Amino acid sequence: MENGISNLKPSDVWKHFYSLTQIPRPSGQMEEITNFIESFGKKLGLETLRDSANNICIKKPATPGYENKQTIILQSHLDMVPQANSDIEFDSSKDPIQAYIDGEWVKAKGTTLGADNGIGVATTMAVLEATDLEHGPLEALFTTDEETGMYGAVAVRPGFINGKIMLNLDSELDGELYIGCAGGADITVQFQYEDESWIPQEDIAVKVSLKGLKGGHSGVDIHLGRANANKLMFRFLKDALLTYDIHLSSVSGGSLRNAIPREAFAILVVDGKEKYERIKEMVAGYEELFIKEFEGIEGIHFHVLCENDSYTLERTLKEVERKFGDLIAQAKWVNMGGGHLITKEGYDVEHLVELLKDFRKRYPNLEEVILEPGEAVGWQTGVLVTSIQDIIECKDFNIAMLDASFACHMPDCLEMPYKPAILNSRNPKPEDKLIYRMGGNSCLAGDFMGMGDYAFDEPLEVGEKIIFEDMIHYTMVKTTFFNGVQHPHIAVWTKEDELLLLRSFGYEDYKGKLS
Repeated sequence: MENGISNLKPSDVWKHFYSLTQIPRPSGQMEEITNFIESFGKKLGLETLRDSANNICIKKPATPGYENKQTIILQSHLDMVPQANSDIEFDSSKDPIQAYIDGEWVKAKGTTLGADNGIGVATTMAVLEATDLEHGPLEALFTTDEETGMYGAVAVRPGFINGKIMLNLDSELDGELYIGCAGGADITVQFQYEDESWIPQEDIAVKVSLKGLKGGHSGVDIHLGRANANKLMFRFLKDALLTYDIHLSSVSGGSLRNAIPREAFAILVVDGKEKYERIKEMVAGYEELFIKEFEGIEGIHFHVLCENDSYTLERTLKEVERKFGDLIAQAKWVNMGGGHLITKEGYDVEHLVELLKDFRKRYPNLEEVILEPGEAVGWQTGVLVTSIQDIIECKDFNIAMLDASFACHMPDCLEMPYKPAILNSRNPKPEDKLIYRMGGNSCLAGDFMGMGDYAFDEPLEVGEKIIFEDMIHYTMVKTTFFNGVQHPHIAVWTKEDELLLLRSFGYEDYKGKLS
């Protein structure tokens, strides 16, 4: 097996996928591939059926103990969309796909790979061949000519398959359910043109080539904004023909109706050297224009973590790359947002470093990889010191009214919400008698700690300090001056046991924020 594909895991799947790349299977040419699949099923000693449309159904009995489970149908299609670049000699009716490994991807040299739906077929073959899987009755349905109109699937008749639950393995993404598609239409356009077979000797023939586009499936990839070679070529031709009164000799582009054209070619006939130079300038201008239009996105920013470790980031990256890997490969930077609690005890910094290094290796196009560990910078670096102004006795708990406001000084506690820790307190237990609810000093009815009460060993008293722990990372940046509530001072307690006042807030700060 060439180019290391045999080393990919799971090997039971990749060995079958490689075999499929060696069998020409464009839509409409199904004989060889259906013979191959039919022979595969029979060699395994499994019941193998073939219908008039060359669809294959291979039935695998349940493993012992699972005979009463419902029959599951595993469905995939055998044909592929064969496209090749113009500089590649490739005959899809007889030539194998030259697959190779490029970093994290398996690709094909100058052609489409046939992973749609070769990887689904290979996965099903691995399941049929496996002797270590526990499962109910299975029916593997391999349909033909899906890419050109679902002809094989339409031809399936009652009784060919019996299961009532079908897993279609032609989906692009794991964990997503497809419930419909946009469909397509064939359009034939006819128009009259004047045939000029005689070309003056002084005229110059010019071949214009548009190449190097990404192409893709006209259904699955149509929303990605990829350039269509035919549309771009005709934009240029319309401008060139109207501007310089030149002649169009031929034009061609694309090869399949269900593939986004990635190459187009035109031959123009221009009247003399001057127009030839003008056309060259126009081609250069359109090349620059098209590159700018389709240069892709500059960067990708995702923010899904909150106080997480590097292993959570690793799982997140796998999902981000699975869904947006093609876009990352075009971007200049990736911002992985915040929520990386790097300063927390036990955080595996070395794992983070290796994770980011490996990510950069997979995407050498990236100029920057950015993290925003804002919370980690301020995590457990400061406290909010408040004082009890009054205590209100209630039936099941007491309320300690503070000179601080949750709405003004700790709005993150209400927004996230969460319950901040208080020094020398704990979560109440049924046997606790001294239970207090913390109330804020603004006029808002909801200005209290609604996420839970606190238990203390000794009764609280008016004037006593209540110290909220770890209140720097969000509290300082989200405070408000609602109703002119006094802001807390910002101070530092030094290693030398000195208190340094850094900032105090007064009426002018309140007034300045309003205007």
